[in-house]
Amino acid sequence: MGTGGADLGPVAGVRAVTPYWASDDGRIVLHQGDCREVLAGLPPESVSACVTSPPFFGLRSYECEPTIWGGDPLCSHILRVGDKSGLEGGKSSERAAKSAQASAINSATCALCGAWCGQYGSEPSVSMYVEHTIEVLRAIRRVLRPDGVLWWDLDDSRVSMNRSSRKESPGVGATQARERIPMAVKWRAGGGSNFEWETIEGLKPKSLCLIPQRVAIAAQEDGWVIRSQIVIAAWTPESARDRPTDSYRVLLMLTKAPRYWFDGFAVRVATSTKFEQATRGNHRRPYLEARGGLGVLTDGEVYSSGSPDGLRWLGNLWTDIPPAAHPSSPSFRHFAVMPLQEAQRAILASVPEAICTKCGKARARVVKRAKADPHTRREDQERKLQGPGFEYVEGLGGQRHQDWLDAHPPETIGWTACGCGAPFEPGTVLDCFAGTGTTLLAAQKLHRRSIGIELSEDYCRQAVTRLTVGDRGIRRLAAAENDDARQEALW
Repeated sequence: MGTGGADLGPVAGVRAVTPYWASDDGRIVLHQGDCREVLAGLPPESVSACVTSPPFFGLRSYECEPTIWGGDPLCSHILRVGDKSGLEGGKSSERAAKSAQASAINSATCALCGAWCGQYGSEPSVSMYVEHTIEVLRAIRRVLRPDGVLWWDLDDSRVSMNRSSRKESPGVGATQARERIPMAVKWRAGGGSNFEWETIEGLKPKSLCLIPQRVAIAAQEDGWVIRSQIVIAAWTPESARDRPTDSYRVLLMLTKAPRYWFDGFAVRVATSTKFEQATRGNHRRPYLEARGGLGVLTDGEVYSSGSPDGLRWLGNLWTDIPPAAHPSSPSFRHFAVMPLQEAQRAILASVPEAICTKCGKARARVVKRAKADPHTRREDQERKLQGPGFEYVEGLGGQRHQDWLDAHPPETIGWTACGCGAPFEPGTVLDCFAGTGTTLLAAQKLHRRSIGIELSEDYCRQAVTRLTVGDRGIRRLAAAENDDARQEALW
């Protein structure tokens, strides 16, 4: 088992990696390059958790060079782009030529070994995107500690109705076969088009691609333990009027083994204040019946008994994560920034604050939980029961017991020790798609080590600036830059 801090030196059989930037204390390291190549140069079992958000399938194209996926690594790669003429859906020839040129730069297939050259997330098929995702997950698994956790934030895509070979946000462009179809088939399909739509892998237009589910199943078949599928509320405006607006994205929690390091006490959240107010006095039972009993309420709020300090165990429905607000200016821009609170929650739950530098064992929290006063509890139980049917007596059950629990909330009384006597160091969190450095910034605030990998040099530059001056400094720099741009436009 590796230690919490990742040694960036070379190991036997693995090429060394050179950081793009590192903090003065060495706790934050940022690499520029293909995450697969950088991960191959990191020591095995050296990071406690990976918190990242990869490029979503078919959503956008980033300003970075395409990379080679699959095929023979020793091949000289003769890249060819398929003929996309006549598939621009009525667009002008000039726009069609520009689109074909962009496709030639960003996506191509080797005629010799079948390797694909392009940006991750711009694959021509869902199955290829899932295949490339598993390739990245295998590289992460090699550097993840045996008790490590992977947090994989991703969103779904839809098959586009646009008659184009280009990627349409959010989805995959459908191609058009210029053949008339029988009238009966046309009417059975319920449409008025005289063209048959040929979509990628048989997916019909407007259909969800089910990317999170496909990735989860493929990862499970590859040996990962799918511990949770978390739903994060994230509403964005959409133009669709024939379906509900998408208002969430998925965060997959994966582990290497059934047993792993997890500090659920550190990420408890507040219980519902509405529930507590409505369940006082004699209104408890009617409210429970109206809302379906204890558990998840219809408005997303949750009440959990046994939380005398007003906190409950973290659920898999996160409605308290505010959307990220990244400043926009000519030098600072990013279209999809992970919320800082999301990264902080994942780090608190899965990255230990102290790991032994000798044996590599992480310290675990020791929590003292209150036990009910037997006299108070017995008296309340007697009041709750009436006759052989054990009928509940309104207004008398559990109040003294709950008052006693409120006066004795659970508390941290210490941390486990390995007995080595060696010093401790914080765990390391990895972000292999670092972007502008949200995960690294969260680790900096929580005093953890962090390793970031980003392919785009522009995003690396923004991440370094953000880690140096903070989010407030970024907003000031962006505002000043926008003011200068407006002054130049006026002159």
